[in-house]
Amino acid sequence: MSFKAKVAAAFGASLLILLAVGFLSYQGIVAQNEDQKWVIHTHSVLESIDTLQEELSETETDQRDYIIGGEGTFLTAYREATTRVSREELSLHDLIGDNRLQQQLWSQLNVQISLHLSELQKAIDIRSGKGLTVASVMPPGTQKRDEITGLLTKMKVVDQQLVSERAERASASARNMQTAIVTGEMLAFVFLFGAGILIHHEMEKRKRTEQGLRESEERFRLMVSEVRDYAIIMLDLEGYITSWNAGAERITGYKPDEILNTHFSIFFPSEDIAARKPPSELEIAAKRGRFEDESWRVRKDGTKFWASVVITALHDEHGQLRGFAKVTRDITERKKSEEALKESESRLTLAVDSAHMGVWDIDLKSGGIVRSLRHDQIFGYSALQQNWTVDTLLNHIIPDDRDMVKAKFTEATFTGNFRIECRIARPDLSIHWIALRGRVHRNEYGGPVRMMGVVVNITELKRAQDQLVLRSAELERANKELEAFCYSVSHDLRAPLRAIDGFAHAVFEGYSGQLDDIGKDYLHRVMLAAGRMGALIDDLLTLSRVSRAEIAREEVDFTELGQSIALELQRTEPKRKVEFVIAPNLQAEGDSRLLRTVLENLIGNSWKFTSKREYALIEVGTESIDGIKAFFVRDNGVGFDPKYTNRLFEAFQRLHAAAEFPGTGIGLASAQRIIQRHGGRIWADAAVGKGATFYFTLLGQRKVVERDMSGWNQPQGEDLENGKPIDLLSRR
Repeated sequence: MSFKAKVAAAFGASLLILLAVGFLSYQGIVAQNEDQKWVIHTHSVLESIDTLQEELSETETDQRDYIIGGEGTFLTAYREATTRVSREELSLHDLIGDNRLQQQLWSQLNVQISLHLSELQKAIDIRSGKGLTVASVMPPGTQKRDEITGLLTKMKVVDQQLVSERAERASASARNMQTAIVTGEMLAFVFLFGAGILIHHEMEKRKRTEQGLRESEERFRLMVSEVRDYAIIMLDLEGYITSWNAGAERITGYKPDEILNTHFSIFFPSEDIAARKPPSELEIAAKRGRFEDESWRVRKDGTKFWASVVITALHDEHGQLRGFAKVTRDITERKKSEEALKESESRLTLAVDSAHMGVWDIDLKSGGIVRSLRHDQIFGYSALQQNWTVDTLLNHIIPDDRDMVKAKFTEATFTGNFRIECRIARPDLSIHWIALRGRVHRNEYGGPVRMMGVVVNITELKRAQDQLVLRSAELERANKELEAFCYSVSHDLRAPLRAIDGFAHAVFEGYSGQLDDIGKDYLHRVMLAAGRMGALIDDLLTLSRVSRAEIAREEVDFTELGQSIALELQRTEPKRKVEFVIAPNLQAEGDSRLLRTVLENLIGNSWKFTSKREYALIEVGTESIDGIKAFFVRDNGVGFDPKYTNRLFEAFQRLHAAAEFPGTGIGLASAQRIIQRHGGRIWADAAVGKGATFYFTLLGQRKVVERDMSGWNQPQGEDLENGKPIDLLSRR
């Protein structure tokens, strides 16, 4: 027989003996308790009988006092006593419900008490109605009282006999139980002593085994302690930390001597502690064997990290819970990535909803289409329709566009992209334009499996395009008329203007001696007016040209242009003291010819409006305004009143008299047209006597953006299944 069998047999025998002793003890205790209960019950009956006798005596006393004295207090006391007699009589009846003999005696007692109380009441009634002389002749109820006393005495005797019997039975039961317990304990001791000897020999054997186990556990502990990517710790039943590894120290910042024997709730935020989350996790792990969670945890320095936590309940070989193993991993970076993805998806959903786009997803094998509600609304339905397929889509497309859509679907399996505009007929028979954009998704073998994309209602856009075509035609006609006007200005008006100017000069040169000072002044004014008219015609032609000229975008060096314009101005008036400060590396993208016109106007204005300064300063550079690169031309000239800023860029509008500062009022209007055609804007900041600064921006990346947007529809490589394009529509 094996050791386990021997020990099991010894302990089994001991256990059986103890169980038998326990069973006998239990039965004895139950019997003893039962007997004791009945003894107590019998004493209660005796007490109730005595109480009833006392209450009857109290009733007779109160009745007699009332008859003698006639006071109301005695009558009240009498009535209360009769009530107590009735109550005690009922209580006695409940107590003797298990004894038939006592029940019979109680029935007789009840009759006698009723008769006795009735006689007492009659005397009360007579005393209350006719006075003491009548009441005094009433015979006392001694016969009934004696019968009642006799019945109560019999009931006492019956219950006293029961008390004696039950006490004797309880005593015998206790003696038997003591004998059984002593015998059982002696037998159990014998078997347990034999089991102890067997266990002693086995313990010696197991010491050697446990030594090997400890060495193995030490190797495992060393391995766990050196793991740095995971915090692996042990908890006792209450959640206090009993072991700590290098990974836990790296993740939380605690050293072993700082954290051991500390409750693991130290890693939880205060709100989780208030919600009793730490003990709840242990309860779940103990109940289910395992607990998993992802939530915030707190490091030693107070910073939080997103943790993946697994708590495993540890049981011994007998299934007894001994503690918990807790493995924690810092997944903050993964959480951030997930949050960023969710935020991106949220922004995408918001963008799609804001753009009134419907989303669709086609299963290329079954032809089924999963859509958003907006998709079906674009097709004229208020709610999502069931069983929407490629057939359903084609049935909504008008016949004239259907073949084109089929061809585009087939082409999409080759190019990978689907992009089309077509017309659909809604259920109310109205015709609408839609734009479909999508991409093909492939399996690991390169075969197309899904096509996902968006749909947009572009009916209003199409209408706007039609209107734009009409407006473009009208604009083309207006441009032709403007060209004709410019031709007329350039040729028809210049000829008489040259004649006026030429004859005026001829008169001045040939006949100046015959003219007085007034005549010479008039002639001089005619020549100046002819010159201003010629300059005005030139500026008008320039304004017309910059409004219609094609923009040839290229890299423009504003530094070089500014220096060139400054040199030309200095040559016109070499005696002026003007300092030019032109920043280096002023690069932009645009039409160099038109942008030179802008700088010529702005720098030329600065040159003109600083002419009255002894020392003039003109600067050209850039500033960042609201995150946008803005070029500027600044001077210390006469400036202007800011309230007239809105008039600066209107044609023919001037803020200074021509006699003070010559000009036609066309230059800034031309500059604004050029800047606007480059997608930018121009504005000014000035004060009277403090100079002026003109700012302008340029949309230099428009062509880049347009190029990137157009690249969305470029083929992404050959998309083939078995080397051939797929006809998606023939699969239905």
